[in-house]
Amino acid sequence: MFFVCEMLNFVADQNFFELLGATLILSIARTSPLIFVNPIFSRHQFQSGFLQMSIIIAISAPIFPTVFIQLNAYGIPTPFLLVVLVLKEIVIGLVIAILLSVPFWAVDSAGKIIENAVGFSPASEGEISGSIGNLFLTFAFVLLFFTGLYYELILDPIYKSIIVWPPFAAFPSSSDTILLDLVEVLQQISESSFIIALPIVALLLLSDLIAGFVLKYTQAISPSFLMLSLKPLILIILLFPFVTVLLNIVKLEYRELLTVPEVLQEMLPPKEWRWLNGGQ
Repeated sequence: MFFVCEMLNFVADQNFFELLGATLILSIARTSPLIFVNPIFSRHQFQSGFLQMSIIIAISAPIFPTVFIQLNAYGIPTPFLLVVLVLKEIVIGLVIAILLSVPFWAVDSAGKIIENAVGFSPASEGEISGSIGNLFLTFAFVLLFFTGLYYELILDPIYKSIIVWPPFAAFPSSSDTILLDLVEVLQQISESSFIIALPIVALLLLSDLIAGFVLKYTQAISPSFLMLSLKPLILIILLFPFVTVLLNIVKLEYRELLTVPEVLQEMLPPKEWRWLNGGQ
């Protein structure tokens, strides 16, 4: 009964709603960049503002208690300090979102490369992401979701970042390597997309070579008719067996991203915040 009375008194305090509002703002600032950067959530099916906000709140809910406890311990920030903290949280969330989106961008780029090789769209025209890239993204998302790895590979790093870099922690002592780490991420996107697309593209180029020999001895067949029929057939035969390896590729990409970038090591909190990590 005493505990219930204390809780009611705490809720009745006028500072409670201010703490709750600041907690909501800081939590959403950390998680919202993922929704706008990750290609899974930035597609047309998630363009509704209400749907995006619902997903952001659902993803942010598990970190509400941690942020609320920290705000309650340090007090309600001033409006200027709150703006600074929100900007810092957005930058942190943006860096995390970029790192977590690399495998999906690689898969999307691989689909575009394959689509250009088949001839579905010109290399210098068309949309940023074609139908094959969207298909690869859908398969990757479904495999991650139904195998239980969606939380481990996408949401868990965001939740752990609250411990690694709490909202009230200072900025990294040296941030000169952040740009280099982001350039390394962009380089990895290009390398991964070509590695993923290489098997299918190589077989499509081999089909071009075979079609060249066939057309040399069969002048009656139209080259465009043969290639437009042969390449999609080869793609259909190879596409579905190839999709099964996407899960392992995405898993390997995430494992490397979560261990390699030095910027994550710079995000270690100062000693006064080590209690959040078990006192270590």
